[in-house]
Amino acid sequence: MRISEITAFHGTDTNITRFRPLTHFGSETAARDRMAYKKIKGQIYQVKLDIKNPAVIKDFAGVHSPTQFAFALKNAKIISQDEMMSVTRFTGNNEKSAPALIELLQSKGYDGLAYKNRYEDRGHISYVILKIGRAHV
Repeated sequence: MRISEITAFHGTDTNITRFRPLTHFGSETAARDRMAYKKIKGQIYQVKLDIKNPAVIKDFAGVHSPTQFAFALKNAKIISQDEMMSVTRFTGNNEKSAPALIELLQSKGYDGLAYKNRYEDRGHISYVILKIGRAHV
């Protein structure tokens, strides 16, 4: 899936100047839905994402942790069992699993993740960045 610059949104109660790797973005409705679900008041950031070759996975319930992404990538046949285990061996330690996941995806030429959202603004595409990105309001 090759795409061009994407306008997307992120809702949070935190003042952000830079987004961390593995931050989620979606439609404005998805950002508002997520804030409502978490019962937070904050702001919606509109950003331009520079994702050109995302790995496409299926959305899943629960926390979108690096190890859960690894399972989804394995299910999508994007990574092998051994590659999945190179990330999941750090389950519970995002300081190690996140860089392992990001390095693995980048080694395969991916610059993000994309999935059809099943929960917030159902049916719209959401994205996950792999690199630190600036917040543009």
